[in-house]
Amino acid sequence: MFVALPGLLLAISAVGDASLAGGVILFLLFLGAVAGFVYYWVWMEGCYKVLSKEQREEGLAELAKAQAEVLGEEADCLRSSPPRQPPEAVTVVQPVDRKSVV
Repeated sequence: MFVALPGLLLAISAVGDASLAGGVILFLLFLGAVAGFVYYWVWMEGCYKVLSKEQREEGLAELAKAQAEVLGEEADCLRSSPPRQPPEAVTVVQPVDRKSVV
């Protein structure tokens, strides 16, 4: 996919350089194919043919459990460290005029 998509778009561009009408028609066919895939994947639930709804729900539950464990460990680590001390007061030094210094 990493090489195929740029290659396909370069091919469409090359056809467009050779023939404007051919490039436009090929590009519209490409957009139609992408729209058809998105329609199938989202509205016809094609994504559930890869993973069932039960498998997706199990995966999300495992992910939530793992995330809670990681965040819980990080929170314990942060609580064991000493609290931050506020910075000490800063003294502002005024610039000295070199002409007045002898």
